[in-house]
Amino acid sequence: MSAALPHGWPVRQEEDSIASAMLARLAVGAGVVAVAGVAVAGALVVAATGAIRPDIRSLQAPAEIAGVEQTPILVTQAGLDLKEAQRRQLDGWGWADRDAGVATIPIDRAIDLVVQEAAR
Repeated sequence: MSAALPHGWPVRQEEDSIASAMLARLAVGAGVVAVAGVAVAGALVVAATGAIRPDIRSLQAPAEIAGVEQTPILVTQAGLDLKEAQRRQLDGWGWADRDAGVATIPIDRAIDLVVQEAAR
């Protein structure tokens, strides 16, 4: 049984096909463009630095831009101090709210208790 449009014209299903040759040409073309892009980028780096493997420190941004510190937090003393304080908090015992009876326990112990509770 074939369907028909309102005017009685038959509806024909177009045959399914994949243009594999065109897809292959597109894939090869994309590969060529990618290789050319890498080559151009390499040439620009060599032209800018004069070396194939430039010293990465020469390519880094300054430590401060417009009064804002740009160094990663984990390499500054403030960042190292913060990380140590957070580690002490995760590993220590203490009171979160003594009046309410809420205590803090080391994270490893808390995980063990949750696993034991889930196993019951």
